[in-house]
Amino acid sequence: MSIDSFIAHLREIEPGANAASPYNCFEHGIDATATAFCQRSLQLAAYLRHRQGTAHAILVAEAPGYQGARFSGIAMTSERMLGGQYDFVTEQDILGQVGLFRRTSAIDACRNNQERQHGFTEPTATIVWRELMAANRASNVVLWNTFPFHPHRAAEPLSNRRPTPEEVDVQAGVLTELRGLFDPNCQIVAVGNVAREHLLEMGVDAHHVRHPANGGAAEFRQQLQHLWNLVEAPN
Repeated sequence: MSIDSFIAHLREIEPGANAASPYNCFEHGIDATATAFCQRSLQLAAYLRHRQGTAHAILVAEAPGYQGARFSGIAMTSERMLGGQYDFVTEQDILGQVGLFRRTSAIDACRNNQERQHGFTEPTATIVWRELMAANRASNVVLWNTFPFHPHRAAEPLSNRRPTPEEVDVQAGVLTELRGLFDPNCQIVAVGNVAREHLLEMGVDAHHVRHPANGGAAEFRQQLQHLWNLVEAPN
C-alpha cells in the first residue's frame, strides 16, 4: 500500500459516534473551512513520506487529542509546532518541507488570545517533540495512535475521552496498514500503559515507555534514551 492509498482509506472510514476523523470531518465553528480535512491529509502524507526509509521506531499512544492531531492531522503534534511557534522544532523537521502547513482550527473555537493567533498546543506533543529533537531522532520515529481518530464526549467536540476497547478493535487494521508503509524491522513502542494494553489486545508485542503527561516527563525521557540503544543509529 502506498501512502496516498493509506490516507485515501483513512478518509473513507467513519469513526463512529462521538469521534471525529481529522481526515474527513467538518464541524461548523470548529474547523476553519469545510475542506480543512484535506489540508490535514496533506500534512499527514508529507509527515509519513519524510520518514520512509529513515524510520526505526513507531511510537504509539492512545488516541488523538483536540489540541493535537485533531487539527494537525499528525499524532502527538500540534498546530502551533507546525506554525513555527517553538524554538526547538520547525515545519521542516516535521513535514520535511516548508510552506505546506495551513491552520485548520476555527478562530471562534479558541479560548484565549494565543490560541486565536497561533492555534492549539498540546503539552504531551511539546514534551515528545522536544525529546525527539534533542536526540536527533525527528526523522527516525513515526508517531501514531492505537485509535487513529479523535474520541470526544457527546456534544463536546473540543474534549477528549478514552476510546473504548471495541473502538480500538474495530480500527486495529489501520495500524497494520501503517506498519506496512515502513521497514518491517521498525520497533513498535507503546507510549503509556493504556496504549500498551490496547496493543497487547491487538496482538502487537511492543516496547513500552511511560506517558509523559501527569508528571511523567522525566521518566519518559530516561526510557526514550534507553530505547535509542535498541534501534539503529540515525542516518
